[in-house]
Amino acid sequence: LVASTILSKINGTFTSYEFDPKEYGFEYADKTELEGGDATVNAEITRRVLGGEQGGKRTAVVLNAGMAVAQEKEV
Repeated sequence: LVASTILSKINGTFTSYEFDPKEYGFEYADKTELEGGDATVNAEITRRVLGGEQGGKRTAVVLNAGMAVAQEKEV
């Protein structure tokens, strides 16, 4: 997870902005920390993340969920 340019479409209008997870207290994650695997591996990763395991995968889930909620409120 690193700073990213976000492009969103709200009510037919495109908006572009920079998002930096560090501005919200999250650390950057190396892409190798975000790797999954086959269905069995990914199911285990999901169980660990939902069980509270800290790390890049959990951060990615939290940030994606937060962005989804934020986008839903904008529409």
